[in-house]
Amino acid sequence: MNAAAPEYNSPLSTRYATRAMVANFDDRRRYELWRELWIALATAQRDLGLSITDEQIAAMHAHRTDIDLARVAELEAKTRHDVMAHVHHFGELVGPGAEKIIHLGATSCFVADNAELIMMRDGLELLMDRLWAALDGLRRFAIAHRSLPTLAFTHFQPAQLTTVGKRAVLWAQDLAYDLEGLAALRERLPFRGAKGTTGTQASFLSLFDGDHTKVRELDRRVAESMGFTRSVPVTGQTYPRKIDTWVVTALADVCASAAKFASDLRLLAHEREIDEPFGTDQVGSSAMAYKRNPMRSERICSLARFVHSLAASPLQTHANQWFERTLDDSANRRLVITEAFLATDAVLNLVVDVVSGMVVHPAVIRANMLDELAFMATEEVLMTGVKAGHSRQELHERVRKHSHAAAARMKAEGVANDLLERMRGDDLLAAFVPTGAIDPSRNRSTISSPRCSIPCSPPTRAAPVASRRPSASEPRGGVARAAQDGDTAPRRPVDSPTVRAASRGGSHGTIDRPAVLSLRRDGGLFPRAEGRRRRRGRDHRHRGGRLGRRAVYDRRGVRRRHDGRDRRDHGGGCVDLDDDVGRGHLGGGEHGRLG
Repeated sequence: MNAAAPEYNSPLSTRYATRAMVANFDDRRRYELWRELWIALATAQRDLGLSITDEQIAAMHAHRTDIDLARVAELEAKTRHDVMAHVHHFGELVGPGAEKIIHLGATSCFVADNAELIMMRDGLELLMDRLWAALDGLRRFAIAHRSLPTLAFTHFQPAQLTTVGKRAVLWAQDLAYDLEGLAALRERLPFRGAKGTTGTQASFLSLFDGDHTKVRELDRRVAESMGFTRSVPVTGQTYPRKIDTWVVTALADVCASAAKFASDLRLLAHEREIDEPFGTDQVGSSAMAYKRNPMRSERICSLARFVHSLAASPLQTHANQWFERTLDDSANRRLVITEAFLATDAVLNLVVDVVSGMVVHPAVIRANMLDELAFMATEEVLMTGVKAGHSRQELHERVRKHSHAAAARMKAEGVANDLLERMRGDDLLAAFVPTGAIDPSRNRSTISSPRCSIPCSPPTRAAPVASRRPSASEPRGGVARAAQDGDTAPRRPVDSPTVRAASRGGSHGTIDRPAVLSLRRDGGLFPRAEGRRRRRGRDHRHRGGRLGRRAVYDRRGVRRRHDGRDRRDHGGGCVDLDDDVGRGHLGGGEHGRLG
């Protein structure tokens, strides 16, 4: 008996990415899209006057999903051309009557490029879904811990205080920018359309006897039938490869935000202040049984680094396309685009999983804070002394010397921080040093808002978002590889037929009233009710608005117009991306003073 042929499967499809994203880029779906494109082309040609019958198109519809990949492989080995192998195989199925109208006037890029644009569009939709779920989890986490003071760090050295919730708003703000970027990119993404072999549409002009109006209408109708409102105005044989640079760069941006969040969480895990989820039976190390490694956060960083490495490739591909096209893009794009989407999908699903189960340790946070709290009091000492008429520079120099001396003694002798006693012994500073114990709760940052009506008790663990875990009988692939055991967050309801097709058989749980993150200029963070989804053709699309700071999203995360000055809800939640969003008011003001 001959041994089975060796086979390699990408870990992204077998271990990390979700089933929905794998299905979106599955070979069989790609080839079914090719057939949908041939049907759309023939239908539009018939409607515009070519001698194509309803029976021919019906035969194509009847065999749209009948694909024998083994037969295709035989034909491709003979023709050395993947698209022609599928043309011949489809022709064998539909019969001689319909076979002769398949691919009429088209070039290979008509099916290959247009199908890839559809998969990228739907891939962006799935990533927006994951971003929405991550923002929803961070919103709840931030509200739950909005009043828990903690050390802030600059240069990873203790700085002034912040709150655990406010820090989560920083992570959320990055992801909110990413959601806005993906929504805009998805809307911007064009269709290649029916452009012919070099973009001149010469073959279609020949079919329509030089009627430019019908050729333009053919292009429009094919694009519309596949869910696009516009196509690329000018192409060579391919759509401009510059579009690939937009897409993969946007994915790299998303992964950068995710890696920043994961890196912060790894540092917090080292400080024992916040842990990522850790299963009851999870093993941290095969040798060191006590270990609780932040493996999910580490995996986020690892996969994000991979996506970042891919981002340079589309730039080189675009730069090296000769004239109307050259084939040195094909193999590269086949790898880069799919792998970038699968890896980004895995990254975001891990983010959702981690956010849904982060464990906060208030006692450790307080102990770490108390070690440094005397240093935190020095800014208030400076401000009080200046208001009393003293020179800030002189006060600063005295505080600096006492602080460094206290820190040196802590490091050398392992003793407690004696900075307050040192400053109380200074003839200039003593009058401005708090006499009693410092209460950090009087100097906390807050992200509460008078408009927030949600009870915000401070549990030590944020309530996990709804999850759905696959049964043991389900095939491998998808979220189980990212989080080890399942889909981990609610999804925005998605009604696009192409997205439904991509995720058929997968898990797309929803929640009844999805809320979106709302970040206000005053630092508030609170949910907003869902809005109506708008239909235009096959897809839900936003109404284009001005590119201002305020962006309003419906429950799918799609940007919608909101030009009013007030803060009324126009059917969606809003994300105010002001410079001081989610800011804390440390060191005075309405939140009190140190001491």
